[in-house]
Amino acid sequence: MYMPFTQKSREHAICIMQDISQHPCSKPFIFPLDPISSKCIDYYEKIKKPISITLIINKLLNAEEAYPNIENWRADIQLLYKNAISYFGHDSQMGYLAEAFLKIFEKKYRNFSLIYNNSLWLQRYSSLLQKIKMLDLKMPGSIGNTYL
Repeated sequence: MYMPFTQKSREHAICIMQDISQHPCSKPFIFPLDPISSKCIDYYEKIKKPISITLIINKLLNAEEAYPNIENWRADIQLLYKNAISYFGHDSQMGYLAEAFLKIFEKKYRNFSLIYNNSLWLQRYSSLLQKIKMLDLKMPGSIGNTYL
């Protein structure tokens, strides 16, 4: 099930991207790679779908190129990570930076999803309610269903 963007969720996504772009690990991914200055002449031969943080933010801002849903936004973040790993390797400096970038994004995305995805929110609520009920049963003088 794909979650469409709302005006509020799109604005939140832009804030997330702007926040992430302030992290040191994001610096190499802010702009499209310049193959000459980075000495990666064959980058665009090997990477068929290049992406950058700036391009992602532009897609969030631009109505004509806008992401149709939240999952497409996340897919571009994952593409940024995959491109770095594919070209530079997992154990390279760029690979480590891409890994750190993805971890930061995924943490923010989890919170984002809980806000805008009702089924995830309901699932989390049900899980917490179940834990509270289990803890209540273990307590002496259980409150039972009085408050739950």
